[in-house]
Amino acid sequence: MKLPREAPGAREEPARAAGAASAYRVLVVDDNPAIHEDFGKILAPSGGAEANLADLERELLGESSETPRESFRLDFASQGEQALDMARRALEDGAPFAVVFMDVRMPPGMDGIETARALLSLDREVQIVLCTAYADHGFDEIRERVPDSERLLILKKPFDPIEVRQLAHALSRKWALARVAGARLEDLEAMVEARTEQLRNANERLQREMEERRRAEAQLRHAQRMEAIGRLAGGVAHDFNNLLTLIESHCHLLLEKQPESSELRAIDDAVGQAASLTRQLLAFGRRAQLRPEPLELGAELRKLADMLRRTLGERYRIEFAGDEGSYPVFADRAHLHQVVLNLVINARDAMEQGGTITISLAACDLDAGATQRWQPPVEPGRWIVLSVADTGTGMDEATCARVFDPYFTTKELDRGTGLGLPTALGIVEQSGGTMRVETRRGEGTTFHVFLPRTHLERRDREPVRARPSVVPVGNETLLLVEDEPPVLAIMERVLQRAGYRVLSAPSPEHAMRRWRECGDEVALLISDCIMPGLSGPELASRLREQRRDLPVLFVSGYARQRVGALQDALFLQKPFGPRRLLAMVRRALEHARSA
Repeated sequence: MKLPREAPGAREEPARAAGAASAYRVLVVDDNPAIHEDFGKILAPSGGAEANLADLERELLGESSETPRESFRLDFASQGEQALDMARRALEDGAPFAVVFMDVRMPPGMDGIETARALLSLDREVQIVLCTAYADHGFDEIRERVPDSERLLILKKPFDPIEVRQLAHALSRKWALARVAGARLEDLEAMVEARTEQLRNANERLQREMEERRRAEAQLRHAQRMEAIGRLAGGVAHDFNNLLTLIESHCHLLLEKQPESSELRAIDDAVGQAASLTRQLLAFGRRAQLRPEPLELGAELRKLADMLRRTLGERYRIEFAGDEGSYPVFADRAHLHQVVLNLVINARDAMEQGGTITISLAACDLDAGATQRWQPPVEPGRWIVLSVADTGTGMDEATCARVFDPYFTTKELDRGTGLGLPTALGIVEQSGGTMRVETRRGEGTTFHVFLPRTHLERRDREPVRARPSVVPVGNETLLLVEDEPPVLAIMERVLQRAGYRVLSAPSPEHAMRRWRECGDEVALLISDCIMPGLSGPELASRLREQRRDLPVLFVSGYARQRVGALQDALFLQKPFGPRRLLAMVRRALEHARSA
């Protein structure tokens, strides 16, 4: 910031302007030494001569004898070049000349007019008196040659001593006041500049804060919108899964009677496709049923390489970049594969004429500063970054802002549902990670998947049970609780056909009454999770207060993580058919018997 500059001697000049005794520097420029002597007698006379001159001045002008008088310190020059040199040194020494009396004709060097113009350019405050005759140079000519004429006066020769002295007094005071005004103006300019800089800084800070607020509000609105859509998608999927359970169960019952019916097979296939769609909706709504385990991400990508190349086709090349380092994550294997596949397919569709897809892995440490603006926020720490980049056309800002919106797509109607990226984001966020997008028009797009790095040791996976070829049956007593009457009815029918005794209850309150009547006979509690009043886990906890070893099988259209089911209970996600229901019931009973 520029500080105010105080002109040399500026603090003394108000006293001079008020009339205090002081000495002003006066430069007399004339090639005639006799003129030097005359100015010396007028402006710096001896004591007697000065007193006589003062008396004469008071007699003529009526000035009070107590009026303070300025004194002058005279210097002399005989040529213009010498005068310029003396003025320059005086400025450098901090004691500039206040007034210059200068002859116009000074052969053989610069004349007075040229010297005056140079002096006025050198010193912005000096006052100049040109001593000339109108016969030499007209006033208009002088004004034309010396543009800065407000500091230039013309004294016609011959002149008298009183006129010279009065000019010296007036011009020296004008010089002093001009210096004071200049110093104060510089102070004011410095103050204005300082305030302006403060205002500029405050305005820039306000602009940054407003921009950060707009960004935060936009991120919050986006997060709220995604959360609302996710809740809606999850709710729709939950209700839709109940309907699919009905359709699939009735379809399988009919297939037992008409196993060759192509119509029933078509219905069963459609149910499978619809179930896949609801799984995507649940994944987008962060409600998918995940079975996370420690995975080496690099090894998983190598397993997917051949399948990805077959999926892409000949026009597309896939490259794996990065080193062979360790990239351990804790994630669901199948859902992680789905994320990679969705991103690769999205990259392929962005390059209609073919191109290169690059998949890379990296480990990074993120601090709070790097993630504080992310939405949703993630914890600082060590992360594994999976990047999928294409060489397509990129996206504009508006498109990029909506890539994770469900059912938003730039593809043709028959080339996708608009759920691929939202599903991938839902899976990643449910796994504790996040996704970022980088895109540039004409250069392509890169999706970055951030997953927390894990140090957990690998556990043996639970062996996959083969689908039973024979429908399991039994004769135990089951307490079945489901608040959807059609679902309750079909489940009761399937279980009774398999030989079980079913105590059905359309609500938790009804289930408590059935329990009080014949709870000792119940071998297994089968309950929906989301119900009015008590939830399924809450109902199971109350019943276990009376029987700690009561086996429990939860069913729900949501994922197990969403409903908070008891850890030692089995879980069956809707939609399901009779075979899956009976297999899980038999498994729960056998597990309880072996325990």
